[in-house]
Amino acid sequence: MPTLTTEATAARIDDGIYVIGGYDEEGEGVGMVEMYNATTDTWAEGVAQLPLPLHHVSAASFEGKLYVAGGYTGDWNASDRLFIYDPATNQWTVKSPMPTARHHAASAVVDGEIYVIGGRIGEELNNVDLIEKYDPISNSWTTDLEPMPSKRSGNAATSLNGYIYVLGGEQLQGTFNDNERYDPRTDTWTKELPMMNARHGLGVVSFDNKIYAIGGGPERGFFTSGINEIFHLPNSTTS
Repeated sequence: MPTLTTEATAARIDDGIYVIGGYDEEGEGVGMVEMYNATTDTWAEGVAQLPLPLHHVSAASFEGKLYVAGGYTGDWNASDRLFIYDPATNQWTVKSPMPTARHHAASAVVDGEIYVIGGRIGEELNNVDLIEKYDPISNSWTTDLEPMPSKRSGNAATSLNGYIYVLGGEQLQGTFNDNERYDPRTDTWTKELPMMNARHGLGVVSFDNKIYAIGGGPERGFFTSGINEIFHLPNSTTS
């Protein structure tokens, strides 16, 4: 990657993987946006940067655009900002802010609506169980949704078959192996088979009716791992 960073996030549009935000080697927040073309194995030049430096941000893609919500600002305050990036115009626009400023959250898309889940508020480990939904058509947020069964930050999420799966995270006592499923149609949560390894800061994606949970820290703080677990549906087994 052309830019060194950590605590960034990523989302995909077609064969382009966008790496967004984070902070540099000096611990300063950056407005970095880099795009990697998975087909040509190249990094693009001239991609428009975030309107302001952000790290520990969440991102999702929908209909060819990137949605970037929350995170820490450059002065380590929780952000309520929502930005949308359009790769045709190479421009960022500002949309209606999140009702709750937070960072270390997860996000996923179901039926054209973006869900921001969990995370924390403030500088301490003040985890939240909030789930808030953004409608791109009306540019509005819904807040009266059923909270997660657990309060988590550093969690990750993905959507599959109309459900959202939220995995991992951290708290003061340690890390989570939780796998909780949200049904947007009924606004209900169920507990699914947990991960074999508790982690926070992991990457989670769905592919071919399976969920991949990759990397993350097995302990609180700045820990890393190369763990790769797969959650198989519908038989609820792991490997």
